[in-house]
Amino acid sequence: MTHPTTTLALALREGGFAKAPTPQVPHAMAPHLELREVMLPPLGPGQVLIAVTLSPVNPSDLFFVQGGYGQPRVQGQAAGFEGVGRVIASNGAERLVGRRVSFLGTGTGAWAKHAVADAALCIPLDDAVADVDGAALI
Repeated sequence: MTHPTTTLALALREGGFAKAPTPQVPHAMAPHLELREVMLPPLGPGQVLIAVTLSPVNPSDLFFVQGGYGQPRVQGQAAGFEGVGRVIASNGAERLVGRRVSFLGTGTGAWAKHAVADAALCIPLDDAVADVDGAALI
């Protein structure tokens, strides 16, 4: 089965860290993000491709987008750290294909229609768990 090689994402306009201190209260995100098509990386060993259903906006996401978090931004990559969705492809974690999972986006950001994540950082969800709750597990 073929899977997408690109996805629509809220992508980072800038890379690296902010040049000025990040304000304690997040400000407008428009200068830092753009909605555009981005490339999905090939799945590495133990990684899965997820059709994202929901991804929260947390303070850590906002500070990261502004360049004030503890890791550098990658220009052009989707923002967002975690989310919930259904696994549609795998490289070594076939047990997760078709499963709904809470995930930490490790190959890409989560603010996109699709995300790449390490299978070890995916939590399979029971049908009784709402997407809004599953997206907040990590």
